[in-house]
Amino acid sequence: MQGREQIVYIDFLRIFAAFAVVMLHTSAPLLLKMGQGDTVQFLQGNLIDSATRWSVPIFFMISGALLLNSKRDFDLGFFLKKRFNKILIPFLFFSVFYFIVEHKGFALVPFLLDLANNKITVHLWFFYALIAVYLFSPVLILFVKQSNQKLNIFILIVWFLFCSLVPFLNGTFPTVFKINFFKPFGTYLGYFLLGYVLFRQSFSKKQQFLIYFLGALSYFITFYGTYIFTRRQDGQFFGMFYEYNSPNVLMMSIAIFVFFKYVVNFKMKNTSILTKISSLTFGIFLLHPYILKLMKSKSALLSLFNQNVLINIPLICLAIFIICLILSLIISWIPVLKKVI
Repeated sequence: MQGREQIVYIDFLRIFAAFAVVMLHTSAPLLLKMGQGDTVQFLQGNLIDSATRWSVPIFFMISGALLLNSKRDFDLGFFLKKRFNKILIPFLFFSVFYFIVEHKGFALVPFLLDLANNKITVHLWFFYALIAVYLFSPVLILFVKQSNQKLNIFILIVWFLFCSLVPFLNGTFPTVFKINFFKPFGTYLGYFLLGYVLFRQSFSKKQQFLIYFLGALSYFITFYGTYIFTRRQDGQFFGMFYEYNSPNVLMMSIAIFVFFKYVVNFKMKNTSILTKISSLTFGIFLLHPYILKLMKSKSALLSLFNQNVLINIPLICLAIFIICLILSLIISWIPVLKKVI
């Protein structure tokens, strides 16, 4: 690692990204409101959701920053055992958990079919992408040990063109752009390498300002572009600007990462609480949809999701975050269950 301060900002970034994911999922139903005749609710949801699209890319960037920067001699057996123990156990456990929650019981064959087709529950798609990236990451680890920043940046430019810009143009202007492109799991593999490059790259004050400006501009493009194209489709939600590989989300993700690297990068006398919360963010990610569903099932709370949205949604998300944090902490204390988070 490059130093304790960088670990501190990465911990803060991971916690902030976890909270943003909760915000993203909590505000998502509001994006259907324009089609139901409520443009104000849609705009409020769009305002919140557009501001959180960077959250998932940031998780891949953090993984790439830390894993590809490791000075340990690479050992394939050790790597596979450590990484897949860390994700396969939670993946299988929560796949079973959410299958039981959704189906009110368990049946092996339907479960295996849903598991193979990523139909257990929405947010577990993250595991499928993460597993694909981890399977390919040994190649990246060996690559970055022999490459330099110029070559890394060149690879990222190629990635941006073929896995971000081209699909964005295809999806946004399908009658104008009909370009074929190759994108198996390039989106998240690229973010993996991007995190490593940003972790190592130094930026001047002017460069930082430019990145922040482009990040803010990209947020506006995400919000306004989604509004305009959704209105053109008579209220049917248009999600191209929300895609994680879109240029605007990519630029927001870069801006957030750089901001935390330079602004939220300070010395702390005691980092134990910060480190503990950071270590529990995976549990928060895995648990929050269930807590959100429970809250929406309570009629007394349901109205909060549709009233004073710009105030209530952040407060609801904070409550969900804290509940999931406490649950994750309790699970981490139970020897039989601690590996699932």
